[in-house]
Amino acid sequence: MTEPNANDLLVLATPYALHAMPQTELDDIDRQLSHVPPPVAIAFADEVRAVRETMAKMSAATAQEPPSQLRERLLAAVG
Repeated sequence: MTEPNANDLLVLATPYALHAMPQTELDDIDRQLSHVPPPVAIAFADEVRAVRETMAKMSAATAQEPPSQLRERLLAAVG
């Protein structure tokens, strides 16, 4: 991954928040964030937090109970 500028880092905040990239790229972004000006790091963290909060709300809003027979089917398949 090449060294992105501050705007590039902010664009990467969403896939970073979703863990939608390889661990090596996540680590690279973490390294780069340690060298950017504080306002860029804060903006990045704010965007990551917003994405994760939104996903948590969506997940909670769409959660469903699993079918009652699911546990038995899984145990039978594994056993």
